[in-house]
Amino acid sequence: MKTLIFVFLLILTASISSQWTVQTTITGTLYSISAVNNDVAWACGPTANIVRTTNGGQNWSAINTVPVNVPLYNIFAIDANSALVTGTGDFSYVWKTTNGGVNWVQVLSQEFGFLNGIHINTNGTGFLTGDPVGGRWSLWKTSNYGSSWDSTGMRLPAINFEFGFQNALHVNGSNYYFGSNDSRIYVSTNSGTSWTARTTTIKNPFAIWFNGTVGIAGGTSVTTPGVNRSTNSGTSWVSVTVPTTNPAGGLVGDGTWFWIARGSTIYRSTDNGVTWAANSSDNVLGWVNHMCKSRTGNMLWAVTSSGEICSSEGVLTGLSSTSGLLPENYSLSQNYPNPFNPVTNIEFSVPKSLFVKLTVSDVTGREIVTLVNQNMTAGTYKTDWDASKYSSGIYFYTITSGSYRETKKMMLVK
Repeated sequence: MKTLIFVFLLILTASISSQWTVQTTITGTLYSISAVNNDVAWACGPTANIVRTTNGGQNWSAINTVPVNVPLYNIFAIDANSALVTGTGDFSYVWKTTNGGVNWVQVLSQEFGFLNGIHINTNGTGFLTGDPVGGRWSLWKTSNYGSSWDSTGMRLPAINFEFGFQNALHVNGSNYYFGSNDSRIYVSTNSGTSWTARTTTIKNPFAIWFNGTVGIAGGTSVTTPGVNRSTNSGTSWVSVTVPTTNPAGGLVGDGTWFWIARGSTIYRSTDNGVTWAANSSDNVLGWVNHMCKSRTGNMLWAVTSSGEICSSEGVLTGLSSTSGLLPENYSLSQNYPNPFNPVTNIEFSVPKSLFVKLTVSDVTGREIVTLVNQNMTAGTYKTDWDASKYSSGIYFYTITSGSYRETKKMMLVK
């Protein structure tokens, strides 16, 4: 007999996050990745590799390379057809494509130096950072989605013999940040017009990310832990402890959550960067070089030194408790509706507090989505699966909790 649990009205929305999976592996290292939304992402690497997906990573296509054969270090995806990429040889370059990478047009060249990071805002304005040339940082602005660049009035002298790092540029509204060696992060509160150098305990801040006024920076340090946290938009920084002392190669955030990569392991914080726990699985083999979040959507992406492209669903909402009754047994209900297009509901019950994992697999048995992956209290729950980016066909959903495991079949018809 079921026992009634007295609650007012238990319709509780929870935030959950899935593990990381390897979508594909290409030949060579990948240095940078940029995602427009949960479907469209571009990535690049030092051997002039450029790849793109338009279906959430189900398929990645090789893109025509840029005209000059130089290593590519940073990429920014504007949309499914347009992107900007930086490369450095005897000259530093920025190229732009507007036709899906069929053709690339050189939009900037600079003798010497190194161009580190690009960001384009939704209104077409944008910013570019590069290593100092002639004693001043290489800073550029655009007003036309990167088709042309101008550095007028953007003189920022370098301190000593500074240099920056690829991808170490972060834009959060009108607050801009970029990393420098010698334990500094440059902060602008007026969209790059003026800058202040802020001191950290990180020797080389490779990655920076802010959720509102709270930010995390990671890199290498002569003292552990090599990760800093700010609660005042980068005015001051203090050390935080993240497991291992490997350099931090990638960093993203959403809400009160942050993810940071150290070596081949990705760690997650759900409390604004105060505490951290491992979030990636052992199948990520290479060192993570860069991470990003879809600008529209919740998907997280990472690229590695082994050419792996990895993904994870970030902060998810939509898991709700459907009853005030305590179930006696595990159960997994048939999804409803079934067949469905494109959203379906899955209900399940757990009779005791335990770790629960609910996944979706395709007909080949490949796990494509993790819907639930967390400790849960006893109860009956419902979650949605939005399959809008997947093709029609048969899929399987599986719940695992302790020794209990059950799988059911469902059909997507578009």
